[in-house]
Order: sequence, then structure tokens, then C-alpha cells
Amino acid sequence: MSKFIEKNFNLAQKTAVELGAGCGFTACQVTKTVASNDSKVIATDVDSVVPLIARNITKNGMDERVKAMPLFWGNQEHLRAV
Repeated sequence: MSKFIEKNFNLAQKTAVELGAGCGFTACQVTKTVASNDSKVIATDVDSVVPLIARNITKNGMDERVKAMPLFWGNQEHLRAV
């Protein structure tokens, strides 16, 4: 996924939201390779997975550039927050 995004998208000055981020690998990799410093990357998944994503963001030194947030399909509160 990250290779496809690298080849096909320019994320400069954009906000990217990854749906169902799992461990957060793609969000971190895309941030490292495609996103500019003025881009925002938000990695989302169900509540129980967000702590794992947050840990991996920290371990990859992406705290300033990637945010982990809960997003459960149909949850309007989550959607508004994202």
C-alpha cells in the first residue's frame, strides 16, 4: 500500500486519513516517504487498536506528524473528531 501511495499521490499540504490502520505501519511509512512537513496523517481504527497504533507511531519517531484516533464505522462522535 505504501509503495502504491508513493508512486501515485502527492500529500504535500494535505490531510490523509488511513481507515483501519491496524498496527499503523502504512501511516508511518507514507509519512516518512510522501508527506511533507505541512501534511497531516491520521491513522484510525477501532478503540481497542488505537493504543497499539500510538505506540508504533512513537517507536517510529512520528509523534509530531502522525496521529492515532478511534474511528468506528457509523460512530458520529468519532467521525466529527477525525
